[in-house]
Amino acid sequence: MNTVRRQSGAARIVARSLLQELGQACEAINKSTGGPPIWPRGIVGSLAHDRKTAVAAVSPKSRFLTLGIDIEPAETLPKDLIDIVTTNGERSRLGMSPLYARCLFVLKEAVYKASFPLDGLFLDFYDVDDVEDAAVTGRQWRLHHRPAHPCAM
Repeated sequence: MNTVRRQSGAARIVARSLLQELGQACEAINKSTGGPPIWPRGIVGSLAHDRKTAVAAVSPKSRFLTLGIDIEPAETLPKDLIDIVTTNGERSRLGMSPLYARCLFVLKEAVYKASFPLDGLFLDFYDVDDVEDAAVTGRQWRLHHRPAHPCAM
């Protein structure tokens, strides 16, 4: 089994445990044709993993319309990716450091993961601008994040 499949499987194990805490049957969490997990009826959730960690978040839809989480190693984003991930406005407003750019990458990925299940639209990094207010292609999002050192903003 390759590493990515193993990490993805670990995130699904975490999600099944969380679903059990919500009183849901412990079933496999399959992928939809677009890639996101298929959650039980009345549940929203999100999965994320990196090389060392697998996480999941689930909630009843009555509490949240959608969820999106992401994790990345606390390493600087390669300089050639900073221009791909961040907008000109973000770079000029924030005095972009490679580590802060990694944090923006994580936040933008989480917004994408929350957005895609609602409408099936693929978002580019430039579609998610001003993550402090989470302006996404004309939608307004409220982000709940707990940045951990060294990404504390």
